[in-house]
Amino acid sequence: MKDNEDSIWQDGFFAESVSPEEMKEKQKTIHMGHDEDINYNCKKCNKKISAHNKDWHAHMCDECFNQEHFNEEGNIQEIDKEMKQELESFNPKEHSIAELLEENGTGLVAINDNNMEAVLPILMAVEETICQYFAENTSLKDSDVIESLKRIRDTFTSESKFDGLKGKIVDKLKLVLFLNNYDINDVSLSISKVIKSVKTHRSIGGSRGYLNFISDFFNQM
Repeated sequence: MKDNEDSIWQDGFFAESVSPEEMKEKQKTIHMGHDEDINYNCKKCNKKISAHNKDWHAHMCDECFNQEHFNEEGNIQEIDKEMKQELESFNPKEHSIAELLEENGTGLVAINDNNMEAVLPILMAVEETICQYFAENTSLKDSDVIESLKRIRDTFTSESKFDGLKGKIVDKLKLVLFLNNYDINDVSLSISKVIKSVKTHRSIGGSRGYLNFISDFFNQM
């Protein structure tokens, strides 16, 4: 079953490898409309696109972006019937982390822009869960996120009891591990990647720089 990858999670929007200076420039376009500053071209069809699409939709027009990242194969109703039944009945509480981890994963020794696609399901699962949790817990700060991620990374296989944000992230990670072939190194590298992103945004936007950033981004989608 784990050979069938859940392709819902696409593109490394928040764990992107950019410097604080580059991120400051990109943040200028996050609230811009799709019809503002149309001085760029879609990298796939060459159609004119906005600065927002250039920075936040992988340099693609809306149509090409949706075709690439939200195609029919990514919809749960299109997957194998047996897999769908297993997904619907999947309960993370009934699975240990150890049983879901593979002995050999991607083989990555570091995550960069050229190989990040291999671990996007992990990255996106973690960041989407953080965003959802923040929506319900607005007192959360970037420092809380960093602390939670470090705890998960450093004790992930200990079967410790994770609660709050940590519990939500671990439950989502279990689903990702169920659907994919990842080892502990893949998980550790991915969490470290997100931690780096949180620190970058906090250095730019203050105590909730990262949390406000991902919230703004999801609201734009």
